[in-house]
Amino acid sequence: MMEYDVEELEKQKRKLNITIPEEVVSKRINDAYKQLNREMKMPGFRPGKIPQKVLEKQVPMQSFGQMFQELMQEYYEEALHKTGLRPTGQPEIDHAGLQDIKKDEPLKFSVILEVKPDIKIKNYKGLKFKKKESVVTEEELEETLIKVLSRHGSLDLMPADYAAVKGDILKIDFQGFVDDQPMENEKADDFELRIGDKKMLDGFEDQLIGHKTGEEFEIKVILPPNWNNKTRRVSFPIPGASEEQEDDRATFKIKIKEVKQLSLPELSQEIAKREGFDTVEELHRAIKVDLQSHKDQHEELRIKEDIFNMLVKESDAEPPESIIERELKFMIEGTKFQIAQSGMKIEDSGFEPEKAMVEWREKAIFNTKGYMALESIAQVENIHITQQDMEAEYEVLAKQKALQKQLDEQAAQQAEIQAEAPKYEFEVKEAEYQQLVLDGEAEKATALRTEIRNAEREQTMFEVQQKMGQTVQQSQEAIQLQTTAQLIQEQYPILDENSQDYNKEMADEVIDLRDAFIVQGYQASDALTKATKYVFLSP
Repeated sequence: MMEYDVEELEKQKRKLNITIPEEVVSKRINDAYKQLNREMKMPGFRPGKIPQKVLEKQVPMQSFGQMFQELMQEYYEEALHKTGLRPTGQPEIDHAGLQDIKKDEPLKFSVILEVKPDIKIKNYKGLKFKKKESVVTEEELEETLIKVLSRHGSLDLMPADYAAVKGDILKIDFQGFVDDQPMENEKADDFELRIGDKKMLDGFEDQLIGHKTGEEFEIKVILPPNWNNKTRRVSFPIPGASEEQEDDRATFKIKIKEVKQLSLPELSQEIAKREGFDTVEELHRAIKVDLQSHKDQHEELRIKEDIFNMLVKESDAEPPESIIERELKFMIEGTKFQIAQSGMKIEDSGFEPEKAMVEWREKAIFNTKGYMALESIAQVENIHITQQDMEAEYEVLAKQKALQKQLDEQAAQQAEIQAEAPKYEFEVKEAEYQQLVLDGEAEKATALRTEIRNAEREQTMFEVQQKMGQTVQQSQEAIQLQTTAQLIQEQYPILDENSQDYNKEMADEVIDLRDAFIVQGYQASDALTKATKYVFLSP
């Protein structure tokens, strides 16, 4: 029987002394030599018939280091279970006893570990957090409708005496200067931008308002941090990236060559159908449902933050240092990832991990207090993740991985047949189509779009017949399903697992309904569309 005792050290540190019985030690050693006997060859002995005493002289017990470590880990975990200790961080296991190990003696070792403090949250039941009722306004509906209509609008070239306003599309020449010196990569001719898209430096677009075609003038803007390192800002301040210093300013020389105004069409049933809806009323309702869903999600997040803040306030326990360090590391690595995703190199961003370890420490303590409080409540309320929960999540991940593999394989197949595919200058034709749209040539643009679609269909048919051994109908259905799914995810980010608004429950509901409609005889793309409308447009 295992023996153990616990010594209290400083703060949350404990020393766990463990004794493994000699009969257990002896059995494990004998089993190890038996396994070695089956695998080892020695002159003068048949395989598996080497006396153990001979093996012990050739291979000392200390050679079974991995076996002893596994044995110690096993008894360490058992001791944790019996003592109820909840460790955090990596334990310090004393392996000194392995140097003097004997078969007929118990194995004694100790483990120094840091444990989580006992946290009692008394006032977490019956708390009331008022939900702010948020209603979609007519202004918000109108703004979203304008975005929808803009996808179907036309551009009109404005006369020379027309003053540009927000929303207009301008063609300009520009050159940036700092201290009268031209800026690298801040020069362009015939550059098109839309006032209000905020794709230029802060304040750049607003200073174009009120100017007319043919005008030449200068504007001044404040440059972002690290502009001279050719870097872009991340979405939050980072240690080392913004020192206290005067902002750099740049002067841009501007020439306006064209001003175009977007003309919006009337909202009609035809436009509603282009957006995937049967009627204008359905489109209206979908927009309202989508906006309301976003508002509700933001409000839910706010309430969760309020609950988290309350739990931290109610907790007086000090988190162990190991948990704080782990949280700091998580925050720092997350920042590094975000910087890398933004296109910057870490060394060029100005981010200093050492400075972050100091500046972010209070935030890390705050976070860990909240996590520990939630964990404590989960223990009291017997809330835990079951094996079934884990298996279900693994199954979802496995399906996603399998699907991605399938898509990758399809992409590889398509790349292989590209050389044999019918030649059609898609990029050239797409550019022609965009120009026709910008020029307001709706009839010609529609005809060209039909031509492009027909060419795409022909190419798809060729690829299927040549390489995939499928029927044209099957290929078209697969393409239609993929296209439909992409359009739906754009319209409803809540169904896109890569979106921050993703809601798994609603996505699963749509998928279940889709499968049910497929069973009823609907094609996959039609089933998906019908399922989506049913979930989001049901009264």
